[in-house]
This record gives sequence, structure tokens and C-alpha cells, in this order.
Amino acid sequence: MCCQYFSCIITKDLKVHWSKRTMAHEDLLAELRLEDKKLEERDFVKIEISPKDVKKVSRNRDDWTFKVDEERTLPNWYDENVVKCQGACWKAWEESVQVNLAIDKEEKHGKDQLFFAYDSSTVRTSGSSTVEASGSATVIAYGSAKVKAYDSATVQAYGSATVQAYGSATVIAYDSAKVQAYDSATVIAYDSATVQASGSATVIAYGSAKVKAYDSSTVRTSGSSTVEAYGSATVIAYDSAKVQASGSATVELKSDCATVLCHSKIFVTEKATVVRASVVKAAEV
Repeated sequence: MCCQYFSCIITKDLKVHWSKRTMAHEDLLAELRLEDKKLEERDFVKIEISPKDVKKVSRNRDDWTFKVDEERTLPNWYDENVVKCQGACWKAWEESVQVNLAIDKEEKHGKDQLFFAYDSSTVRTSGSSTVEASGSATVIAYGSAKVKAYDSATVQAYGSATVQAYGSATVIAYDSAKVQAYDSATVIAYDSATVQASGSATVIAYGSAKVKAYDSSTVRTSGSSTVEAYGSATVIAYDSAKVQASGSATVELKSDCATVLCHSKIFVTEKATVVRASVVKAAEV
């Protein structure tokens, strides 16, 4: 879990403040117009309640750990009311896990909200929502939603949604969605989607999708999609796809109208290899 869940702030009046949209203490302080300058006898205390095992997330309090930030410099008002403060924070946590957390086979819907999806749960989100998905969770994101996908999570991204995919996550991107794929993640990109792939990620690009491929990633591209390949990336190009290759990249051309952009007329950029070069229309850069 990249973003620390659950986070809240308790103020001197013993009120707990948390948000459906963010778990960042800095954002909460900004909303409350509080300055984080005083260390001793400060007017608020930062609290984190995090799962003991991110692979087994539940709504059981026993599976979570309560942590106080800067515990050695706690103000007197907190020490004098520690039981009441902890109880109020746990109550806020109970409210949040019903709203922000999706587990098991649950299905959540929301707009302009933060979600954490686990197991085989499904989240449908839009607006400026943010989702972190792991396990075999599924996320369907619209608008300007932001998604971080781990493990074997699956994401369908539309509009101007942004996705970062890790592990063996799968992303299907449409419209002008943007995807950054790492590890062994798989991306299928349509329309004007943009993808950056590294590690051993796999990208299948259609329409006018744009792909930048690094390391040992693999790209299969068709339509009028554009690919820039670096390192030992492999590109298989169909239709009128355009490929710019460098490093030890390999390009296999499956169409007479595919174009390779390179620094020489013989389609070689550094150690790049072009297969079936006899059917290539070259454009010198």
C-alpha cells in the first residue's frame, strides 16, 4: 500500500479530522488551515492506523495497528486524554473502512474520492478519484481518476485517467488515458492513450496510441499508433504504425506501410535491428 491508510488528525478539542478524498496528513492540515511548526505542545496530533498484513486486509480492528506520529513529543492534552483520543480515532477509522475500503467481492462506486481495493473487489470511479488496487481487484476509472495497480489487479481506464501498473497488473486504456507500466504488467491501449513501459511489461497498442518502451518490454502496435523503443525492447508493428528504435531494440514489421524513424537510411539506429527491412518506408530523422 503506497498511500498510508488510515490517516487522521486529532485536534486539541479532541475532535478527529479525516477525509474521504485523501489520507495525506499534509492535505488534512491544509484543509484545517493548521501549521505544522510547533513540535512540543502542538495543537494537533497525527494518527495512522495501518493493516498488519496488506495481503489480508479486513474490517476487524485486531488486524490493524494504531500508531501515533512523533510519539516522544506528545502534548499534555493528548497524554491526559489518551483513552478518549484513541477511541475517537478508532471510531473515525470504522467510518472510513466502510467508505474508502473495498474487500472480498464488494463493489464500490464513487466520484472525487479515495479508494483502496483488495481481493476480488470492484471499484467504479470518476472525477478526481484516486484508487490503489491490489490482489485481484478490478478498477474501472473515468474522468481524471488516478489509479495505482499492484499484483494481478485489472484496470479499465477512460477519459484522462492516469494509471501506474506494477507486478502482473493488467490495464486496458481508452480515450486519452495515460499508463505507466512496470515489472510484468500488461497494457492494452486504444484511441489516443499514452503508455510508458519498462521492465518486462507488455503493451498492445491500437488506434493512435503512443508508447515509449524501455528495458525488455514488448510492444505489439497497429493502426496509426506510435512507438519509441529503447534498451532491448521488442516492437511488432502492423498497419501504418510508426516506430523509433534505439539501443538493442528489435523491430519486426508486419506491414508494407509501417514506418521506422531512425538516424540512417538503412534503418539502423545504434544497434537497433529491423526485421523485413525490404518492405519498410523509411523516414530519416
